[in-house]
Amino acid sequence: MKRFCFCVALLCLLATGCPSSVSSDSSTDDVFSSGSTSYARISQSVNTGLLVKSSDNVSSVIFGNNISLTLSAATACSWSVNSSSSTAASTSKATMTDNITIKNENGHISIDASASTKNTELTITGTLSAGDLEIKGNESYAIELDLNGVSIKSGNYPCINVKKTKQTYLVLSGTNSLTDGRSYGIDYSSSGNKAKGTLFSKAPLLISGSGTLSVSEKYAHGIYSEDYIRLFGGTISVDNAGLSCIRSQNGFVMDGGTLDLKGTTSHTSHKNNNSRGIIVEGDESAPGEGFIYITGGNITIKTTGKAISAKWDIDEDAETSDTNDDPNPVVYITGGTFSITTTDTVVDSDRSGTITYTKYDGTTETKTESCSPEGIEGKNGVIISGGTFDIQTTDDSLNASYSTYGYVNISGGNLYLYSKQGDAIDSNGDINISGGTIVTVAPTGSEDGFDCDGSLNFTGGVAAGISGSSHNYAATGSSSQKVFVLGSGYAGSAGSTMAIKNGSGGVVFAFTIPSVASGYSIITLSTPQIGTGTYSIYSGVTASGGSNYKGLYTTLPSVSGGSSKGIITVSSGASVYALGASLGGGPGGRF
Repeated sequence: MKRFCFCVALLCLLATGCPSSVSSDSSTDDVFSSGSTSYARISQSVNTGLLVKSSDNVSSVIFGNNISLTLSAATACSWSVNSSSSTAASTSKATMTDNITIKNENGHISIDASASTKNTELTITGTLSAGDLEIKGNESYAIELDLNGVSIKSGNYPCINVKKTKQTYLVLSGTNSLTDGRSYGIDYSSSGNKAKGTLFSKAPLLISGSGTLSVSEKYAHGIYSEDYIRLFGGTISVDNAGLSCIRSQNGFVMDGGTLDLKGTTSHTSHKNNNSRGIIVEGDESAPGEGFIYITGGNITIKTTGKAISAKWDIDEDAETSDTNDDPNPVVYITGGTFSITTTDTVVDSDRSGTITYTKYDGTTETKTESCSPEGIEGKNGVIISGGTFDIQTTDDSLNASYSTYGYVNISGGNLYLYSKQGDAIDSNGDINISGGTIVTVAPTGSEDGFDCDGSLNFTGGVAAGISGSSHNYAATGSSSQKVFVLGSGYAGSAGSTMAIKNGSGGVVFAFTIPSVASGYSIITLSTPQIGTGTYSIYSGVTASGGSNYKGLYTTLPSVSGGSSKGIITVSSGASVYALGASLGGGPGGRF
């Protein structure tokens, strides 16, 4: 197995809406050039880098061509440039300005700007009841699509297909909708159409504005870019009965706005192509990319398959032995509000058989059946330094699955992670927690609140992890913050409140066990309030005052009543202490 390259290129803006320093552990800034493009690079102690590209903001671009298009339900299209206007109602081409032509073939409206010499802004209004919009620019100039009250229902084409340009800027005003007429499992290539997205861009797709866009599709992807997607603003909803709500080749960046994503398809014959949320593929033609980077906004996702995934896998997707061309599939989140639900049944590829199934484009594929409806997956890593998360999944809520370097780092934020059939946090490397308020719940069988094949290291934060398994994954590692591991008989039943008091009787930890934790085995907990000395464990207490996040108290209450369950004496040496639970038996023999 080849070594994985840690270099990641997250193309984000060093301007309005994007911080110049992405987290408190940023160490050095340096500027370098890649071809003719200048970037600023922020080196992280976690060995990720951020490439910041200032041209992502549409306000930094000058558009020499300004064209207004009015779509008609009768499949006509009128256009105007300055005071000149005309109608494209026939199959003949008309020149609008700067060698830009328009052609209307029964509602299939083609705009050719390949011979233009300027950036072009297209302000679009109106309705196409059975048509689509195809735009061909050139790679030296940008295209802006200003949608203002647009409704398109397509036939055998995507609603909007930007085939070639330098960048595609999508600016949302008013209320807009795109409905894809294509269906899953049908080959549309005979019509010359291979675009996978209802809204498709071959170039980077950069979305802003204060309007709304609703996308409905049942073929492949709702919004797709063969480069990267960046969302600055707007309200976008995608109802997907195909493959993914939002998908890109090289990256996804979100600075603001609102996303409401629904992926509804659950294939009865196979689970491989269930509907997903935000997916980044990764490609060795774009070294270091394949990332997801979110600094703010509101995201609601309900899918049958994965909700958010930077999916490039060195074991499955690598085509060369050169590590310098590898993507780095990391999910990096510094802020935002997340409500994520996945619903389908887990199908473990290690235990399933090979099946032949029909893909979205009508072709067939033979592959091992699998379904992992995870919440947030970064094959190489998941890094969270802020945000509020309510993630309820059937498979792992957070997952970093690359066997050699996968890691989960949490330094801030409020996280509630509940997995019905998997682990709440699953890392094939380490889990490092240095801050935040974290509640993890994985009450089923052998599943864990904190599951790692490396070490679970606490250096900060307040956390409680509920596990269905009877073993503990809290390796001593480099934990400078004390960790308690309590059996369920010592912590109490689901719905009850437990507390830990110090030798003076002061409350240092309080937690109301979530009702979904029925039948759990152990709780792994950590707080900076635990130092050396003697601590008493109480279950079934009554708490008053204080404040809590999902039952985990961040401002400690006063407590009364309850049952004394035992005492733990903490020394200055060991980091992990157990009461009614074993510290041994984790995979790899770490204890």
